[in-house]
Amino acid sequence: MTEPVVKYFKIDESAKAPVKGTDFAACYDVHACFHERYVKARDSLNRPVELDAWYSSYGGQPKNYKHVSLEPRHRCLIPTGLIFDIPEGYSVRIHPRSGIAWKEGVTVANCEGVVDSDYYHETFIMLINHSGYSFVMNDGDRIAQIEVVKDSVTVMEETNTAPTQKTNRQGGFGHTGV
Repeated sequence: MTEPVVKYFKIDESAKAPVKGTDFAACYDVHACFHERYVKARDSLNRPVELDAWYSSYGGQPKNYKHVSLEPRHRCLIPTGLIFDIPEGYSVRIHPRSGIAWKEGVTVANCEGVVDSDYYHETFIMLINHSGYSFVMNDGDRIAQIEVVKDSVTVMEETNTAPTQKTNRQGGFGHTGV
């Protein structure tokens, strides 16, 4: 069986290709691509805000780099500059990067993002800053990781018969212990 091929289209020439960090990595790292001036965000009270993708010199280098600062308890949609062409029967799952989540308190806001095979627009990464300080992202930073997943073929069907106990489980939610 041949593996599926997920193609991607760069809507901006500065967008970076998804890349595996090691030969045995399960996921591909995806990068921020601040090809537009503003990034959509929401504050801790759920009010819309726009984050300015501002330029500054970085490390004394002559080249200018774009940055976005995500404030504490705010969330945002970080553009990747990529549109994925996902084969039917598959989806792309967006996961947090462990290092950013652990060291910075910044993670994927919806725990796991899902890009369906019929979605044909730019992919955004929804991040949330759980820390108490601003988190600065640079254009080109690795901000999440993606995984290609085969969709399940499970069928949901309504029944008029309530389920019965199948094991020796006693109790409901939270009753199996710590």
